[in-house]
Amino acid sequence: MRVIDEKLGVLAAALLLVAGCDGGLGGGGPRVDAGSTPGMDAGVADGDGGSTPGTDAGPGGSSDAGPPIAEGAPREEICGNEVDDDDNGMIDDGCDCVVGTERPCWLGPPDARGVGICHDGVQRCESSGATATWRFCEGETLPTREILSSGFDEDCDGTIDEPDGICIATANVETGADCGNGLDDDCDTLVDCDDPACVGEARCPGGCDPTETLCWGGYDDDCDGALDCADSDCAADPACATAGTCPTGQVPTYRERALGSSYGGSYIRMGDGQPVMPMTCESGMCAAGQVQVIRPGLSPICVPPPPECPDGTSPNYRASGMWRCDPPCDYIIHYGSIYGGRNVCAGIPDLRCPSGQVPTFDEATEAWTCRATCNNGLYDRINVGGMLVCVPC
Repeated sequence: MRVIDEKLGVLAAALLLVAGCDGGLGGGGPRVDAGSTPGMDAGVADGDGGSTPGTDAGPGGSSDAGPPIAEGAPREEICGNEVDDDDNGMIDDGCDCVVGTERPCWLGPPDARGVGICHDGVQRCESSGATATWRFCEGETLPTREILSSGFDEDCDGTIDEPDGICIATANVETGADCGNGLDDDCDTLVDCDDPACVGEARCPGGCDPTETLCWGGYDDDCDGALDCADSDCAADPACATAGTCPTGQVPTYRERALGSSYGGSYIRMGDGQPVMPMTCESGMCAAGQVQVIRPGLSPICVPPPPECPDGTSPNYRASGMWRCDPPCDYIIHYGSIYGGRNVCAGIPDLRCPSGQVPTFDEATEAWTCRATCNNGLYDRINVGGMLVCVPC
């Protein structure tokens, strides 16, 4: 098991939730008493969700900096800056304007504006009794998860069809005309003639392979009547070695753990340092050479076995239909209401980001990356043991 990076202190280092983008929606997850790593000031939350350097805290968390700012204190809308300052989903609401006026508006992250499929909405000034004020931003397109092979930049990061995107199946089995369209139609990571289901199709050369080339999936690649691990060609394949780790009648099962309530605003709490998807032997109906994946609220599925993961990481089956080697669950990040209140395991944010950027837990990839410090619009600022990070609202 990976040893926690000393420069963040021990895992017991406290986490300080900074009021952010869910505050205006009545959110706010459980708060943990503020602490600090050795040699770092605890600081206090400032008005816009950042932090202000404080003095070293004394016993019991007291300091000479005066009383802390009240948690959840409402923030006021600043007229004219075209920003949702009070995080209620509206820009310059309550601010005077000329009835009938229209202007472009944007509630997403600044670096995604006008990138890929993302574009501004329209905000209109309408009368409200004896006054006039700006209404909701309508018609904007905000970043979503990248979809593979779509030809579009759905997450608006300037890259199309990056490998961490999700695959959306258009067919249960890739066959017929699908074997020549350049797409992974059944989301099994194999495209066209590389998919065993396409062997023998007019678009693909040859019929039977010389040997059983794919030791899972229930397809007889070499047409010798022996499928997958039952074929002697697969004797040394890791997929078949995995199948032998469980007693008869059971299959290797990777079960995603429940990580707590989905209620409240964004926050971070300590994890247990264990794998995200522990492997156990459980009953199942998977074919030889496949493993079972169970996620909360979903039916079990049978998939190819995971790859060998480097020390300090373990297999994690992603919603995109692919395995990834992830660090242990050192922290549990709770998304706010904008991103559905999910709970996600994360490793230590041990990145060295350039000036003006902070470690940000990306909603699409569920991994830490360096980004410009968030503005509490779609991502929230949180202090982790003296380090400012950004997490999905």
